[in-house]
Amino acid sequence: MNGELGALWHNTDTPLFFYRTDQVENPPQTWEELLAWAAEWRENNRGHAFTMPYQNYMQLFTGNFERLGGQWVDADGAPTAFENREILVSIMQPFVDLVQNDLVPAQAVLNDHNTQMPLVYAADVASFFGNNNMHIRALQPNLPPEEYDLWAATTLPYPEALSGQQRAYTAGGWVIAAVRRDDDPDREAAAAQWVIHSTNPTSQAVTNKAGGWLPTRPGVIENDPFYQEDTFIQTTLQALNEHGYVPPAAPAYNIIFAALTEALQSAASGESSLDDALNNAETRINAEYADLVG
Repeated sequence: MNGELGALWHNTDTPLFFYRTDQVENPPQTWEELLAWAAEWRENNRGHAFTMPYQNYMQLFTGNFERLGGQWVDADGAPTAFENREILVSIMQPFVDLVQNDLVPAQAVLNDHNTQMPLVYAADVASFFGNNNMHIRALQPNLPPEEYDLWAATTLPYPEALSGQQRAYTAGGWVIAAVRRDDDPDREAAAAQWVIHSTNPTSQAVTNKAGGWLPTRPGVIENDPFYQEDTFIQTTLQALNEHGYVPPAAPAYNIIFAALTEALQSAASGESSLDDALNNAETRINAEYADLVG
């Protein structure tokens, strides 16, 4: 802002593949390996190999669409996702097949990061996709220490078409900024001081430890033993350093996010075909974007 820092991305995170080390020796690295592994598990074991939060599908895999050659929005922020419909199908069909072939629990279609966890606590699954801080927020508080110690995490599987290429793990988080209030200079000054305080290294270290997030100040990660000794945080850092992806900030992306999430849920649950679900999503996206821009 006028050549000076006006806001700071305070913390970040990304989804990981959590798994029980006593049950999963070699976590699948690609989607194709994931489907084959889940099918083999279903034949030979109780329960399912894994679960995932279909409510958070776009958070999990939004970056792969662009890595495969798609584009969510154009330079003006208008939606362009359906110009690459075949790529949309390629990143959604495998996760329709998982439900249709009973390779994940049926309730996965409705679950988010938190509501999927009872399946984990009940040992109905051996692994799950979830935010990197789920080990602090869910596993550690709800499992006996000896069972919690069995859990590890690695990066999410990716489309085989991206093998050896730039993959994508979505970087989420919060930006802290002061809001300009020209009608109240004292309040504006106080807001600026609060931002400076809340984003300094000490505050970043304390608040991010509490939430299980990654600080955006590299020095905090480099110098604080908490981050150096947390293997889940180190895996997250590796994923974001090598393949971090930040979704578009354009308002149209939020419309796309919601419509495609519902499309996937509709197709996976059998309410409609994927083709029909995408047709409905395209109509909804175009209509809501037209309302947005007037």
